[in-house]
Amino acid sequence: MSELAVWMKKRTLTRAEITKYNEEEQILVNVNRIYSKYAEVVRNNLKTEYEILLNIIDRISDEKEMYTVMEAGDVVKCFLQSNSEYPGNTFLRKNEEEKGSEA
Repeated sequence: MSELAVWMKKRTLTRAEITKYNEEEQILVNVNRIYSKYAEVVRNNLKTEYEILLNIIDRISDEKEMYTVMEAGDVVKCFLQSNSEYPGNTFLRKNEEEKGSEA
């Protein structure tokens, strides 16, 4: 397994793991998923999610960034309220140490 694959595996978060986070804890979210979700939110006129995602997009300083930080509470509001499935690289732990002895 490549170093990148090991790095991703150690940091990947499942839906169940995210729901256990405190609302203010930080999670890395794939920027492409944020843009995709933003488009969906605009089409469906979802005001709360729109405001959250627009603030996150405004904070992205480099268009080449692959991940940006979101609070767990915002991730739940924007991504986990529906039954949508997301690729494994969508949500990552901010720090490898957070996984503890499971790593």
